[in-house]
Amino acid sequence: MNLTKITAFLVIVMILVFAVTAVAAGLGWIGGSKSRSEEQDGFLFKGNMIKINREKEFDTSEKIEEIYIKTVSSNISLVPAAGTQLKASLTGQFTKNSRQTPELKAYKDGNKITIQVNEIKYDFFNFFNFFDNRQHMKLTVYIPQSYSGSLNIKSTSGSVDLPRLELDKLTCKTVSGSISSDLIHAHDIESKTISGSMNISAKCDSFEFSSTSGSFKAGVLETKTASLNTTSGSIKAQGFTGKLDGHSVSGSINIGLKYLEDDIYIKTLSGGVKINLPQSSEFYLDSVSTSGSISLSGFAIELEKKTRNSLVGTVGSGKNKITVKTSSGSLNIYR
Repeated sequence: MNLTKITAFLVIVMILVFAVTAVAAGLGWIGGSKSRSEEQDGFLFKGNMIKINREKEFDTSEKIEEIYIKTVSSNISLVPAAGTQLKASLTGQFTKNSRQTPELKAYKDGNKITIQVNEIKYDFFNFFNFFDNRQHMKLTVYIPQSYSGSLNIKSTSGSVDLPRLELDKLTCKTVSGSISSDLIHAHDIESKTISGSMNISAKCDSFEFSSTSGSFKAGVLETKTASLNTTSGSIKAQGFTGKLDGHSVSGSINIGLKYLEDDIYIKTLSGGVKINLPQSSEFYLDSVSTSGSISLSGFAIELEKKTRNSLVGTVGSGKNKITVKTSSGSLNIYR
């Protein structure tokens, strides 16, 4: 073996040893562990893990018009509370080898309260901490039950859990974090996500949801106008009232109406469409499916046009219009 090969071999060995050592240190397998617990400034040091418990409080007796919450990966949970005190609590644990510890920042600026979590950052050699499932942070916000202003939430991958609230406006945006809620009363609700799902019950004037691959599900959705848009995520809404504009490329759309009082417009490329209507519904139907089937059951329709690809006609007075257009998705309207 010549000198060049020996040198190359030694370099490879050194790199492997260095990498293994870095990973082991990052995961807390070697070095730096404490033999006892030590608490300091809201942090509890225990072995290679650090537990955090930070709180911030605000008095909302003076009028607050907006609460803004922002995190990256910390899960967000809102809890209704009596009184006028708003409290934000950040809890969880992380490995001590991170370059920057999580920090709870909260401040009041005029009529707006901002709550923000600065997330954990890692050195290159502690990169594998990112994959350590012991990293878990949770932001709990105790919000006064009397609060009725706007709530604006932004998260990258953290989940969002909302209680029963009565608000002026709710805005919730995530990348991959899921959104769930109890019954929300608001004038306006807007939600956007890329791959996160949404499971909500709401009564509002206007409702807007858009997603790429995340699914949407509503146990109750009573609104004046609703816009539901996905690329491949499914849409399912029960107890629906109001005007609906629904769009999907390949995701299915399943709508159950409490009663029909406005127009319904749905368009998909390959996603199937199901519409469940009350027996008393009266509507004008304009439906087209290029290659998918069309089915109407439980209603006597006065036909205007019926072909293999379309069904057009009037049920009752036809006072509301149902328009469904799809390329290859099937359509089923039933009571």
